[in-house]
Amino acid sequence: MRRNWFIQFIYIALATFLIWWVVFNLNYQIFKIEVPIKIINLEEGLAVNNHITTINTTIRTRRANLARINKTGEIEAQLDLGDIVSVGIYKIPIQVIYDNKIIDLITYSPRFMDIEIVSAKTINIELIPDTVGFPPAGFSLGEIKLSPTTVTAKGPSNLLDSNAKAFVKIDINDRQKSFSISIQPEVRDALGNKLMNFSFTPSNVTADIEIKEGDNLATLGLEPVFTGQLSSGYWISNIIFEPPAVTIRGNIKNLEGLEYLLTSPINLNNKTDSFSDKVSIELPQGISLLGPNIVSVMVNLRTASNSRQLILLPSYTNITDGFSVTLVSPATVTLNLSGPSDKLDQLNRFNTLLDLDLRGSLSGINLIELNTQMFTVPDGVEVSSFKPQTLEVTLTKNN
Repeated sequence: MRRNWFIQFIYIALATFLIWWVVFNLNYQIFKIEVPIKIINLEEGLAVNNHITTINTTIRTRRANLARINKTGEIEAQLDLGDIVSVGIYKIPIQVIYDNKIIDLITYSPRFMDIEIVSAKTINIELIPDTVGFPPAGFSLGEIKLSPTTVTAKGPSNLLDSNAKAFVKIDINDRQKSFSISIQPEVRDALGNKLMNFSFTPSNVTADIEIKEGDNLATLGLEPVFTGQLSSGYWISNIIFEPPAVTIRGNIKNLEGLEYLLTSPINLNNKTDSFSDKVSIELPQGISLLGPNIVSVMVNLRTASNSRQLILLPSYTNITDGFSVTLVSPATVTLNLSGPSDKLDQLNRFNTLLDLDLRGSLSGINLIELNTQMFTVPDGVEVSSFKPQTLEVTLTKNN
Protein backbone atom coordinates (compact mmCIF):
# COMPACT_ATOMS: atom_id res chain seq x y z
CA MET A 1 0.00 0.00 0.00
CA ARG A 2 2.80 2.36 0.91
CA ARG A 3 4.62 1.57 -2.32
CA ASN A 4 1.53 2.34 -4.43
CA TRP A 5 1.21 5.70 -2.68
CA PHE A 6 4.84 6.57 -3.48
CA ILE A 7 4.44 5.68 -7.18
CA GLN A 8 1.30 7.83 -7.39
CA PHE A 9 3.22 10.72 -5.85
CA ILE A 10 5.95 10.41 -8.51
CA TYR A 11 3.35 10.44 -11.31
CA ILE A 12 1.67 13.52 -9.87
CA ALA A 13 5.02 15.35 -9.57
CA LEU A 14 5.94 14.52 -13.18
CA ALA A 15 2.55 15.61 -14.45
CA THR A 16 2.82 18.89 -12.53
CA PHE A 17 6.27 19.57 -14.01
CA LEU A 18 5.10 18.84 -17.55
CA ILE A 19 2.11 21.17 -17.17
CA TRP A 20 4.38 23.91 -15.82
CA TRP A 21 6.88 23.42 -18.67
CA VAL A 22 4.15 23.62 -21.33
CA VAL A 23 2.61 26.74 -19.81
CA PHE A 24 6.02 28.36 -19.32
CA ASN A 25 7.05 27.84 -22.95
CA LEU A 26 3.72 28.39 -24.68
CA ASN A 27 2.67 31.53 -22.83
CA TYR A 28 3.95 34.88 -24.07
CA GLN A 29 6.60 36.59 -21.97
CA ILE A 30 8.48 39.89 -22.19
CA PHE A 31 12.17 39.92 -23.20
CA LYS A 32 14.79 42.60 -23.85
CA ILE A 33 17.10 41.88 -26.78
CA GLU A 34 19.69 43.78 -28.83
CA VAL A 35 18.96 43.94 -32.55
CA PRO A 36 21.66 44.68 -35.18
CA ILE A 37 21.14 47.79 -37.32
CA LYS A 38 21.22 47.25 -41.09
CA ILE A 39 21.86 50.07 -43.58
CA ILE A 40 19.81 49.83 -46.78
CA ASN A 41 19.48 51.82 -50.04
CA LEU A 42 22.69 53.82 -49.69
CA GLU A 43 23.93 55.55 -52.87
CA GLU A 44 26.91 53.86 -54.53
CA GLY A 45 29.39 56.71 -53.99
CA LEU A 46 28.46 57.40 -50.34
CA ALA A 47 29.39 55.80 -47.02
CA VAL A 48 28.31 56.04 -43.36
CA ASN A 49 30.95 57.45 -41.01
CA ASN A 50 29.21 56.38 -37.75
CA HIS A 51 29.97 53.34 -35.61
CA ILE A 52 26.74 51.42 -36.24
CA THR A 53 25.94 48.64 -33.76
CA THR A 54 22.55 47.65 -32.29
CA ILE A 55 19.36 49.04 -30.77
CA ASN A 56 17.65 47.92 -27.57
CA THR A 57 14.23 46.36 -28.08
CA THR A 58 11.54 45.05 -25.76
CA ILE A 59 9.40 42.29 -27.27
CA ARG A 60 6.72 39.84 -26.20
CA THR A 61 7.00 36.27 -27.49
CA ARG A 62 7.02 32.65 -26.37
CA ARG A 63 10.21 31.52 -24.68
CA ALA A 64 10.39 28.63 -27.13
CA ASN A 65 10.72 31.21 -29.96
CA LEU A 66 13.49 33.26 -28.37
CA ALA A 67 16.46 31.15 -29.52
CA ARG A 68 15.14 31.11 -33.09
CA ILE A 69 14.60 34.87 -33.06
CA ASN A 70 18.18 35.55 -31.95
CA LYS A 71 19.67 33.06 -34.42
CA THR A 72 17.70 33.63 -37.61
CA GLY A 73 17.01 37.35 -37.37
CA GLU A 74 13.21 37.30 -37.16
CA ILE A 75 13.53 40.93 -36.08
CA GLU A 76 15.73 43.52 -37.79
CA ALA A 77 16.46 47.25 -37.40
CA GLN A 78 16.93 49.21 -40.62
CA LEU A 79 18.27 52.62 -41.55
CA ASP A 80 16.81 53.47 -44.94
CA LEU A 81 19.14 56.00 -46.59
CA GLY A 82 17.48 55.95 -50.01
CA ASP A 83 16.60 59.68 -49.89
CA ILE A 84 20.19 60.81 -49.24
CA VAL A 85 22.14 61.93 -52.33
CA SER A 86 25.01 64.01 -50.89
CA VAL A 87 27.42 64.16 -47.96
CA GLY A 88 26.24 65.73 -44.70
CA ILE A 89 24.64 64.93 -41.35
CA TYR A 90 21.08 63.60 -41.32
CA LYS A 91 18.56 62.55 -38.66
CA ILE A 92 17.24 59.19 -39.81
CA PRO A 93 14.36 57.21 -38.22
CA ILE A 94 15.07 53.61 -37.31
CA GLN A 95 12.57 51.12 -38.71
CA VAL A 96 12.09 47.78 -36.95
CA ILE A 97 11.01 44.94 -39.20
CA TYR A 98 9.66 41.80 -37.53
CA ASP A 99 7.34 38.82 -37.95
CA ASN A 100 4.19 39.87 -36.11
CA LYS A 101 2.97 36.28 -36.08
CA ILE A 102 5.49 35.33 -33.42
CA ILE A 103 6.61 38.73 -32.02
CA ASP A 104 4.82 41.64 -30.39
CA LEU A 105 7.10 44.71 -30.45
CA ILE A 106 6.58 46.73 -27.27
CA THR A 107 9.24 49.44 -27.64
CA TYR A 108 12.74 50.12 -28.93
CA SER A 109 15.48 52.72 -28.44
CA PRO A 110 16.82 54.87 -30.00
CA ARG A 111 14.09 55.89 -32.44
CA PHE A 112 16.37 58.14 -34.55
CA MET A 113 20.09 58.27 -35.35
CA ASP A 114 22.23 61.21 -36.44
CA ILE A 115 24.08 59.79 -39.43
CA GLU A 116 27.17 61.39 -40.98
CA ILE A 117 27.38 60.66 -44.70
CA VAL A 118 30.80 60.95 -46.37
CA SER A 119 32.18 60.01 -49.75
CA ALA A 120 32.94 56.32 -50.22
CA LYS A 121 36.28 54.84 -51.18
CA THR A 122 37.15 51.43 -52.58
CA ILE A 123 40.57 49.82 -52.17
CA ASN A 124 42.18 46.38 -52.15
CA ILE A 125 42.86 45.52 -48.53
CA GLU A 126 45.06 42.89 -46.88
CA LEU A 127 43.43 40.21 -44.72
CA ILE A 128 44.91 39.29 -41.34
CA PRO A 129 43.82 36.17 -39.41
CA ASP A 130 42.87 36.90 -35.80
CA THR A 131 42.44 33.83 -33.62
CA VAL A 132 40.23 33.70 -30.54
CA GLY A 133 40.68 31.10 -27.81
CA PHE A 134 43.20 28.25 -27.57
CA PRO A 135 43.43 24.59 -28.55
CA PRO A 136 43.39 22.19 -25.57
CA ALA A 137 46.57 20.84 -23.96
CA GLY A 138 48.54 18.64 -26.34
CA PHE A 139 47.40 20.52 -29.47
CA SER A 140 48.74 23.63 -31.17
CA LEU A 141 47.79 26.07 -33.87
CA GLY A 142 49.54 25.44 -37.17
CA GLU A 143 49.30 27.29 -40.48
CA ILE A 144 46.32 29.48 -41.36
CA LYS A 145 45.52 29.89 -45.06
CA LEU A 146 43.08 32.53 -46.25
CA SER A 147 41.45 32.44 -49.67
CA PRO A 148 41.56 35.06 -51.01
CA THR A 149 44.31 36.88 -49.09
CA THR A 150 43.00 40.30 -50.11
CA VAL A 151 39.51 41.66 -50.72
CA THR A 152 38.05 44.82 -52.17
CA ALA A 153 36.76 46.96 -49.31
CA LYS A 154 34.32 49.83 -49.60
CA GLY A 155 33.85 52.33 -46.78
CA PRO A 156 34.29 55.92 -45.61
CA SER A 157 37.13 57.61 -47.51
CA ASN A 158 38.57 59.07 -44.31
CA LEU A 159 39.00 55.59 -42.79
CA LEU A 160 40.37 53.70 -45.79
CA ASP A 161 43.99 54.32 -46.74
CA SER A 162 46.95 52.30 -48.02
CA ASN A 163 47.74 51.09 -44.48
CA ALA A 164 44.23 49.80 -43.74
CA LYS A 165 43.82 46.12 -42.90
CA ALA A 166 40.84 43.82 -42.47
CA PHE A 167 40.73 41.04 -39.90
CA VAL A 168 39.31 37.54 -40.19
CA LYS A 169 38.15 36.45 -36.74
CA ILE A 170 38.63 32.70 -36.18
CA ASP A 171 37.51 30.83 -33.05
CA ILE A 172 39.98 28.00 -32.31
CA ASN A 173 38.94 27.38 -28.71
CA ASP A 174 39.16 23.65 -27.80
CA ARG A 175 39.70 22.65 -31.44
CA GLN A 176 41.52 19.33 -31.82
CA LYS A 177 41.27 18.89 -35.60
CA SER A 178 42.06 21.04 -38.62
CA PHE A 179 38.98 22.74 -40.08
CA SER A 180 37.73 25.18 -42.72
CA ILE A 181 35.27 28.00 -42.24
CA SER A 182 33.70 30.78 -44.31
CA ILE A 183 33.91 34.17 -42.55
CA GLN A 184 33.11 37.80 -43.30
CA PRO A 185 36.10 40.14 -42.75
CA GLU A 186 35.88 43.12 -40.43
CA VAL A 187 37.62 46.49 -40.20
CA ARG A 188 38.42 47.78 -36.71
CA ASP A 189 39.13 51.18 -35.22
CA ALA A 190 42.23 52.10 -33.17
CA LEU A 191 40.67 50.59 -30.02
CA GLY A 192 39.91 47.28 -31.71
CA ASN A 193 36.16 47.88 -32.11
CA LYS A 194 34.54 46.42 -35.20
CA LEU A 195 33.34 49.06 -37.67
CA MET A 196 29.97 48.07 -39.13
CA ASN A 197 29.88 50.39 -42.14
CA PHE A 198 32.15 48.45 -44.53
CA SER A 199 31.33 46.06 -47.35
CA PHE A 200 33.64 43.56 -49.03
CA THR A 201 33.99 41.84 -52.38
CA PRO A 202 33.86 38.92 -52.00
CA SER A 203 31.70 39.25 -48.88
CA ASN A 204 33.15 36.10 -47.29
CA VAL A 205 36.59 34.46 -47.32
CA THR A 206 37.56 30.87 -46.66
CA ALA A 207 39.97 30.12 -43.80
CA ASP A 208 41.76 26.76 -43.60
CA ILE A 209 43.11 26.30 -40.07
CA GLU A 210 45.65 23.63 -39.18
CA ILE A 211 45.44 22.14 -35.67
CA LYS A 212 48.45 19.96 -34.84
CA GLU A 213 49.22 17.49 -32.11
CA GLY A 214 51.96 18.79 -29.83
CA ASP A 215 52.77 22.19 -28.38
CA ASN A 216 53.83 25.49 -29.97
CA LEU A 217 57.39 26.79 -30.06
CA ALA A 218 58.62 30.33 -29.38
CA THR A 219 62.04 32.00 -29.29
CA LEU A 220 62.49 34.59 -26.54
CA GLY A 221 65.25 36.82 -25.24
CA LEU A 222 66.50 36.88 -21.65
CA GLU A 223 66.12 39.45 -18.87
CA PRO A 224 68.71 39.29 -16.07
CA VAL A 225 67.75 39.18 -12.40
CA PHE A 226 70.31 40.59 -9.96
CA THR A 227 70.92 40.13 -6.28
CA GLY A 228 73.24 42.14 -4.04
CA GLN A 229 74.84 45.52 -4.83
CA LEU A 230 77.89 46.64 -6.77
CA SER A 231 80.76 48.28 -4.99
CA SER A 232 80.45 52.04 -4.67
CA GLY A 233 81.35 53.88 -7.87
CA TYR A 234 80.55 51.05 -10.32
CA TRP A 235 77.68 50.38 -12.70
CA ILE A 236 76.66 47.80 -15.32
CA SER A 237 77.49 48.98 -18.83
CA ASN A 238 76.05 45.99 -20.71
CA ILE A 239 75.13 42.31 -20.40
CA ILE A 240 75.82 39.61 -23.00
CA PHE A 241 74.06 36.22 -22.95
CA GLU A 242 75.28 33.19 -24.85
CA PRO A 243 73.06 32.04 -26.43
CA PRO A 244 71.27 35.42 -26.68
CA ALA A 245 67.85 33.75 -26.99
CA VAL A 246 66.32 30.36 -26.21
CA THR A 247 63.52 28.28 -27.73
CA ILE A 248 60.67 27.13 -25.52
CA ARG A 249 57.71 24.80 -25.99
CA GLY A 250 54.21 25.12 -24.56
CA ASN A 251 50.51 25.46 -25.16
CA ILE A 252 49.67 28.62 -27.09
CA LYS A 253 47.67 29.86 -24.08
CA ASN A 254 50.77 29.64 -21.87
CA LEU A 255 53.00 31.24 -24.51
CA GLU A 256 50.71 34.20 -25.13
CA GLY A 257 51.98 37.40 -23.55
CA LEU A 258 55.52 36.14 -22.90
CA GLU A 259 58.01 38.73 -24.16
CA TYR A 260 61.15 37.48 -22.39
CA LEU A 261 62.34 34.98 -19.76
CA LEU A 262 63.97 35.75 -16.43
CA THR A 263 67.29 34.27 -15.31
CA SER A 264 68.24 32.91 -11.92
CA PRO A 265 69.78 35.68 -9.71
CA ILE A 266 73.21 37.06 -10.66
CA ASN A 267 75.20 38.10 -7.59
CA LEU A 268 76.67 41.65 -7.75
CA ASN A 269 78.06 41.86 -4.23
CA ASN A 270 81.50 43.55 -4.11
CA LYS A 271 82.06 43.27 -7.87
CA THR A 272 84.64 45.72 -9.23
CA ASP A 273 85.58 44.08 -12.53
CA SER A 274 83.59 42.68 -15.44
CA PHE A 275 82.77 39.03 -14.81
CA SER A 276 81.15 35.96 -16.37
CA ASP A 277 78.81 33.45 -14.79
CA LYS A 278 76.43 30.59 -15.55
CA VAL A 279 72.70 31.05 -14.92
CA SER A 280 69.58 29.00 -15.38
CA ILE A 281 66.27 30.19 -16.81
CA GLU A 282 63.13 30.55 -14.73
CA LEU A 283 60.37 28.81 -16.70
CA PRO A 284 56.69 29.69 -16.18
CA GLN A 285 54.29 26.87 -15.44
CA GLY A 286 53.43 24.81 -18.51
CA ILE A 287 56.56 25.92 -20.41
CA SER A 288 59.54 23.67 -21.21
CA LEU A 289 62.93 24.52 -22.72
CA LEU A 290 64.44 22.98 -25.84
CA GLY A 291 68.00 22.17 -24.85
CA PRO A 292 69.89 22.41 -21.55
CA ASN A 293 68.76 24.96 -18.98
CA ILE A 294 72.14 26.68 -18.64
CA VAL A 295 73.22 30.00 -20.16
CA SER A 296 76.52 31.89 -20.04
CA VAL A 297 76.35 35.56 -19.08
CA MET A 298 79.01 38.28 -19.33
CA VAL A 299 78.43 41.32 -17.11
CA ASN A 300 80.57 44.32 -18.10
CA LEU A 301 81.20 46.94 -15.41
CA ARG A 302 82.44 50.52 -15.60
CA THR A 303 83.27 53.13 -13.04
CA ALA A 304 80.64 55.74 -12.42
CA SER A 305 83.16 58.59 -12.77
CA ASN A 306 83.05 58.10 -16.57
CA SER A 307 79.30 57.70 -16.93
CA ARG A 308 76.10 59.70 -16.86
CA GLN A 309 72.42 58.90 -16.97
CA LEU A 310 69.76 60.90 -18.87
CA ILE A 311 66.00 60.48 -19.12
CA LEU A 312 64.78 61.22 -22.67
CA LEU A 313 61.43 61.93 -24.26
CA PRO A 314 61.33 60.38 -27.75
CA SER A 315 60.75 62.43 -30.90
CA TYR A 316 59.08 61.06 -34.03
CA THR A 317 59.68 61.19 -37.78
CA ASN A 318 57.95 59.79 -40.88
CA ILE A 319 54.51 59.52 -39.26
CA THR A 320 51.94 58.24 -41.77
CA ASP A 321 49.96 61.12 -43.30
CA GLY A 322 46.73 61.77 -41.45
CA PHE A 323 47.88 60.12 -38.22
CA SER A 324 49.36 61.45 -34.99
CA VAL A 325 51.00 59.98 -31.89
CA THR A 326 48.48 59.97 -29.04
CA LEU A 327 50.22 57.74 -26.50
CA VAL A 328 53.64 56.25 -25.83
CA SER A 329 54.26 53.71 -23.07
CA PRO A 330 56.45 54.06 -21.14
CA ALA A 331 56.65 57.81 -21.70
CA THR A 332 60.42 58.12 -21.18
CA VAL A 333 63.61 56.16 -21.83
CA THR A 334 66.47 55.96 -19.33
CA LEU A 335 69.81 56.23 -21.14
CA ASN A 336 73.24 55.39 -19.68
CA LEU A 337 76.21 57.03 -21.43
CA SER A 338 79.97 56.79 -21.01
CA GLY A 339 82.87 58.93 -22.13
CA PRO A 340 85.32 61.62 -21.00
CA SER A 341 84.13 63.68 -18.07
CA ASP A 342 84.22 66.97 -20.00
CA LYS A 343 82.02 65.48 -22.73
CA LEU A 344 79.56 64.02 -20.22
CA ASP A 345 79.26 67.39 -18.45
CA GLN A 346 77.96 68.94 -21.69
CA LEU A 347 75.15 66.44 -22.24
CA ASN A 348 71.61 67.79 -22.33
CA ARG A 349 68.28 67.10 -24.02
CA PHE A 350 69.22 69.25 -26.98
CA ASN A 351 72.33 67.33 -28.02
CA THR A 352 71.23 63.88 -26.81
CA LEU A 353 68.13 62.64 -28.62
CA LEU A 354 65.99 59.58 -29.22
CA ASP A 355 64.48 59.64 -32.71
CA LEU A 356 61.79 57.05 -33.56
CA ASP A 357 61.21 56.44 -37.27
CA LEU A 358 57.51 55.52 -37.57
CA ARG A 359 57.57 54.84 -41.30
CA GLY A 360 55.00 52.12 -42.02
CA SER A 361 53.47 52.17 -38.53
CA LEU A 362 49.70 51.64 -38.49
CA SER A 363 46.69 52.88 -36.58
CA GLY A 364 46.60 51.46 -33.06
CA ILE A 365 49.45 50.18 -30.90
CA ASN A 366 52.85 49.73 -32.59
CA LEU A 367 55.71 47.94 -30.81
CA ILE A 368 58.99 49.76 -31.51
CA GLU A 369 62.20 47.86 -30.70
CA LEU A 370 64.91 50.31 -29.63
CA ASN A 371 68.56 50.08 -30.67
CA THR A 372 71.65 52.24 -30.15
CA GLN A 373 71.41 53.70 -33.69
CA MET A 374 68.19 55.50 -32.71
CA PHE A 375 70.07 57.69 -30.21
CA THR A 376 71.93 60.86 -31.23
CA VAL A 377 74.85 61.67 -28.90
CA PRO A 378 77.86 64.04 -29.18
CA ASP A 379 81.16 62.76 -30.58
CA GLY A 380 83.22 60.92 -27.99
CA VAL A 381 80.19 59.77 -25.99
CA GLU A 382 79.00 56.16 -26.12
CA VAL A 383 75.58 54.68 -25.43
CA SER A 384 76.22 52.04 -22.77
CA SER A 385 72.67 50.82 -22.10
CA PHE A 386 69.05 51.92 -22.09
CA LYS A 387 65.70 50.89 -20.66
CA PRO A 388 63.11 49.88 -21.72
CA GLN A 389 64.04 47.88 -24.81
CA THR A 390 60.59 48.33 -26.41
CA LEU A 391 58.11 51.20 -26.60
CA GLU A 392 54.37 50.97 -27.35
CA VAL A 393 53.49 53.89 -29.65
CA THR A 394 49.78 54.46 -30.35
CA LEU A 395 48.81 56.17 -33.61
CA THR A 396 45.35 57.63 -34.08
CA LYS A 397 43.65 58.89 -37.22
CA ASN A 398 43.28 62.68 -37.24
CA ASN A 399 39.70 64.01 -37.41
